[in-house]
Amino acid sequence: RPTRWLTSRFMLRLGAYCYAIYVFSMPIAQPVREIRPPGMPLIDATFSITTTLAISYGLAAISWRLWESRWLRLKTRFTYAGEEASNS
Repeated sequence: RPTRWLTSRFMLRLGAYCYAIYVFSMPIAQPVREIRPPGMPLIDATFSITTTLAISYGLAAISWRLWESRWLRLKTRFTYAGEEASNS
């Protein structure tokens, strides 16, 4: 199946971490620009993107494990307006 990779473990985790990656990437990208190799545009861009994504992914995984997953466990304790209507 050509779309099998979309359900891989990595892609499912990436989906769980994507908002945190989005949030962390900009504050990380700015200092990374300061330490990038000068004078080589292709290497410069590759270094900046790779470093920013790697650090953002690591922080997103830590954030998910220590913060987000704990809050998401609480959602089973509450009912939502949309659930009440669909259950009746």
